[in-house]
Amino acid sequence: MTEETAPHLIELTQAPEIYADEAAWVSTENGVAKFVFVSNAYVSHGHVQKRVVLRLAVPLTGVISLHNGAGSLIQKLEENGILTTEARPN
Repeated sequence: MTEETAPHLIELTQAPEIYADEAAWVSTENGVAKFVFVSNAYVSHGHVQKRVVLRLAVPLTGVISLHNGAGSLIQKLEENGILTTEARPN
């Protein structure tokens, strides 16, 4: 169990850890948020091809905890000077 894992979770050692460069798409259907994660695959002459590596379906109520967790992570990264966020122009 990692330091960040909540103590009430059961950590399954066989649960896969999948690397992705970005979340490429999010949609909702029948109360479920569907996330598509991709990784960059470099092919000839520096051309990047994005490949789907994970499709994740989460109930809409679970999206709130994803949002809260991501927000906490971003805040910690900003506090440690690892990440800066800037307002985007409209």
